[in-house]
Amino acid sequence: MPTLFSFPECSHVGGFLSDLPGLKPGQFSIVRYPNRELHVSIQSAVSGEHCLVLGSIAPPESQMASLLLLAHTLRKEGADRAPCQRQSDEPYRHGHEGRLPHEEAERLAKGQPLR
Repeated sequence: MPTLFSFPECSHVGGFLSDLPGLKPGQFSIVRYPNRELHVSIQSAVSGEHCLVLGSIAPPESQMASLLLLAHTLRKEGADRAPCQRQSDEPYRHGHEGRLPHEEAERLAKGQPLR
């Protein structure tokens, strides 16, 4: 059963997806130390698991850094499959997968006008 790691800014979609059968929510935390270094802790068992990350790469750039750091940490902790994937359906050669929604789609989901 895949594990979904959803960032708080995507909770409107993550909450809906976590309710789907066959998908369990993953627990993680990201802290920023006083020296501005980011640290990811994963509280869910991920070794051998298929993991998905729902996040955003929209500004500020810390969102992208956090998403990539989580994907790296999942892989380092032994996740069988962890993000990232191109916006198209053509996966990178390393077998990782993930979805990065377009900024416009996020605005529509939140009921905000498009720019």
